[in-house]
Amino acid sequence: MFDLMALTGNPELWDHFSRDEEYAPEFVDQYGRFRSWMSRGPHPFEPVVSRTLVERFGRPTWPNGHTFAICLTHDVDCIRYSIPKTGFETLVAARRGEFRSALSMAMSRLSRSRNPLWNFDDIMAMEERYAAQSSFFFLALEPGDQDYNVRIGEVREVLHEVERRGWEVGLHGGHKAWINLTTLRKEKDRIEHALGSAVVGYRNHYLRFAVPETWRSLADAGFVYDTTFGWADQIGFRNGMCHPYQPYDRNAQEFVDIVELPVVIMDRTFDRYLGVSDEKAFELSRVILDRTA
Repeated sequence: MFDLMALTGNPELWDHFSRDEEYAPEFVDQYGRFRSWMSRGPHPFEPVVSRTLVERFGRPTWPNGHTFAICLTHDVDCIRYSIPKTGFETLVAARRGEFRSALSMAMSRLSRSRNPLWNFDDIMAMEERYAAQSSFFFLALEPGDQDYNVRIGEVREVLHEVERRGWEVGLHGGHKAWINLTTLRKEKDRIEHALGSAVVGYRNHYLRFAVPETWRSLADAGFVYDTTFGWADQIGFRNGMCHPYQPYDRNAQEFVDIVELPVVIMDRTFDRYLGVSDEKAFELSRVILDRTA
C-alpha cells in the first residue's frame, strides 16, 4: 500500500523509520536492548512516519469501515511454577489466611484445573465474547536453556486446541534465538514438530532484538512476520509506524523479506517499567489507540 522508498526524500523521517541510530548504539541494557530513552527520534506516542505516509498515499482500508485494527497477542513464558516457587506461593497464601488459594497452589503441579497459569481456555473464552481472536507465542526451549519451563511437546494438545479453534500458534524465541540463526531454526523445528504444521509468526522473549540482524535471521528461517519490534520500557511507536510494514536493512540497502507487526502496547510495560496504576494504563492506551485511529 505505501511506497516506503518515498521516505528517502525526507532524511529525518527515513532515518527514524529505518532506525539509523540502532546500528551502532553506544549503550544497550543487560538484554542487549536499545532502550527508548536513548532514542533521538520524535516522541514515541507520535506515529509520525505512518501519518506522513497516510497524508501522501491515503488511508488503508480495514473491514467494515473500521479506522484501525489491533493484533492481540500473548507470550507464553511459564505455564507451571517451579517447585520452589510453588512452595513459596503456597506459604505466602497460608500466612495470609488464604487457605483455599494455598491448597490450590500446592495442588497446581498435580492438577491442571488448579494451575492458575493453565488458562488458555479462559483467555479464548474471554476473547470470544468480544468476537476477537489472538496469537499465542510459545517458548520451545530445552532443559538447561535460560527460562526453560516445559518441553513444547508436553503442551502439544494445547497447541492443537488453540489452532483448531482458530487462534494462532507462534514461536516465542528464547534468549539466544534473536542473535543465533542455528538456535532459531532449532526452536522453530521443535514447535512445528509439536504442532504438526508450519509456524509463521514470531516474537522474541524479553523483546530482545538486533537491527537488522534479527529480521535477517527470521526471514532466513522462513517466518512470514515478526512482532518483536517495540519498546519494553515504553509504549508507543518505535520507528514512527502504527501500520504493518516491511523493514529496511541499511547495511544491505534493501528491504527484508518479512512483515513487521509493531509492538505498540505491552501490559508489563505499565507496571514493571512505567509504574503506573491500572487507571493510568487505560488512559495511556486510549491515547495510543486514538492516535492510531
